[in-house]
Amino acid sequence: MPKFPTIPQMTVVVPYQGCAESFDDTLASVLQHRPGDCEVVVTHDGGYQDPYALHDEVRFIVADSDDWMDQLRAGAKAARGRFVHILSDGCRATENWIHAALGVFEDGDIAFASPVVCCPRDRHPIHTGWASGVGTACEPKRMTTSYAGDRIAGVFLDASFWRRDVLRTTLRSFGGTDALEGSLVVSQTITSAGGKMGIAEDSRVLSGVSESQLYQRTHANQRHTQALIDHFHGGGWVASLIRGMNSVFTGHLNVAFQRATAPLAYRWADQVIAAVETPQTDCPATTLDAKTRLHAAKTTVRRAA
Repeated sequence: MPKFPTIPQMTVVVPYQGCAESFDDTLASVLQHRPGDCEVVVTHDGGYQDPYALHDEVRFIVADSDDWMDQLRAGAKAARGRFVHILSDGCRATENWIHAALGVFEDGDIAFASPVVCCPRDRHPIHTGWASGVGTACEPKRMTTSYAGDRIAGVFLDASFWRRDVLRTTLRSFGGTDALEGSLVVSQTITSAGGKMGIAEDSRVLSGVSESQLYQRTHANQRHTQALIDHFHGGGWVASLIRGMNSVFTGHLNVAFQRATAPLAYRWADQVIAAVETPQTDCPATTLDAKTRLHAAKTTVRRAA
């Protein structure tokens, strides 16, 4: 008989991306440390065979493709918990990490939250989300306050906590496939709509990549990330050239040219962010303009709270 909780408080979504070793480590850590009122959902493209016969403890959901963002959407749609935790394969849960995060959502204004993501070797904190700095458009940053405010701009999706309805809607605000770019868009969609981000200071997740790998990943395509941020906050050639010079002065020579030429990617950013369907509104399921998307997001934030 399946051991699923009747009314789960939290749904943990673990997308399977094809690497059995890292996925097994993640799923084992979740099953070891999960509380009784938590359900576990594994999303995959149909190729995962459940070699450990976990169907009594884990719900397996087939997504439309092997794309990571598609798997997140499938997991959010299937989630029965009021809250959803995304944990990418390679990351590992630790003791009490769920209950430590739930306390953040006692503030009704908090729409999403980040755990403290730690180095897997010595467990020192790496980040509690991402921020835009003087020298870079996006980089990992750690804060120790329970409310991130404007200092941390958003979460990395691969280790994040959400109100379920907020997650379902905001995942539709991004039409691309890149996990980092998706993290920027969904975070900014919610904060632009008035939702707040929280930090679960006592919730620890071990990173699936090293600190240097994470910084390399965030610095890899700063033209795209800056263009996405400018979509929400404004930009232009003058601002972009100034940012490029700031990147040079702060020693980020590898990202200076990319940030300076961000307007070349503005059209791409508009197309990626415009691919949104929002069934929670009375609007037909179609591509919505920015004003309508913002209204839909505000409505969802209020309902979820």
